[in-house]
Amino acid sequence: MRAGAGVDVVKKAGMPMASLSADAFSFLAWDNNLNFGAGLSYPFGRRKGWNGAVGGILVQRLDDDIGTHLNFLFRASYCGEAVCLSYAHISHGSGLGIQTEKANSGLNFIFLEYRLR
Repeated sequence: MRAGAGVDVVKKAGMPMASLSADAFSFLAWDNNLNFGAGLSYPFGRRKGWNGAVGGILVQRLDDDIGTHLNFLFRASYCGEAVCLSYAHISHGSGLGIQTEKANSGLNFIFLEYRLR
C-alpha cells in the first residue's frame, strides 16, 4: 500500500493531486472541481526498482481534461525501500480513435509516494 501527493505537469501544470494505491487498486484525487477516480490496473515489475500498472479508472466529474467517466490509467514508478517517484496518465484515448468528439487533454501527474507497508 502506498500514499502520495504531487502535481500535474502538462495541461494543468501545478494542479495538486493525492493518491492511494494497494496492489491493483488506485484512488486518485485532484484539485479540478475536487475531482477523483477509482481505478483497477494490472501491476507489473518489482517492489524495488521499476514497476508499473496498466488499466482503467472510473472518474467522478467530466470537464475539459477528462471527457468520459471511464478512462485508461497508466502508472510508472521507481521505488526504493520506503519511497517511490511515480507518474500517472489518465486519458480516454481519443488519439486512438475512441470517442474523438469528447474532451481529452488528459492528466499527467508526477508524485512521491510513501510505502505504508
